[in-house]
Amino acid sequence: MPKTKVPKVDLLDINREPTDEELEALMQDMVDVANEKWRIALTAYMDELFAGIDEAAKAGVAKAREMRRNSTSRQDSLES
Repeated sequence: MPKTKVPKVDLLDINREPTDEELEALMQDMVDVANEKWRIALTAYMDELFAGIDEAAKAGVAKAREMRRNSTSRQDSLES
């Protein structure tokens, strides 16, 4: 991501209006910061989502194995 040189501009100074280039640089920096924060948040969300999916899948496999063991042991007891 190209980094825009952000000028030091006091937007509250009524004696000096920022130039169009200064305003554009300030806005571009704001967009860059927002996009980076969004990327970080999305990465964290996806990591958490996939960790939850992995955990649920492991629990599902364990439950399926337990159900298979119970089913097999019932069949064995019925056949005896």
